[in-house]
Amino acid sequence: MAESPLSERLSQLMGRVKDGYLTLEGVFPDKRSYKSLAVFGNDDGTMFMLIGECKGAYAIFEASKYDEWSFHSGHSSLEGALNEMRDFRLKRIS
Repeated sequence: MAESPLSERLSQLMGRVKDGYLTLEGVFPDKRSYKSLAVFGNDDGTMFMLIGECKGAYAIFEASKYDEWSFHSGHSSLEGALNEMRDFRLKRIS
């Protein structure tokens, strides 16, 4: 049975998350690895968001059906990141 476009795209994006961490270079002055806490997406697979934690700070990363993970916003608390996520009305995937 073939994978759905949603699960295929999610598999591609999650391939960037190694051992539970999303590592970014070139976004910040230093290389940072964010522990993946939760991934969200919409039903048609056109928008995905990931909440990550690095050194007590939280970030939201977004990806579309065409783009890779990119920094969306930073938060000093997990509660702040989750509050922003609620506005997007996405479903938790993992």
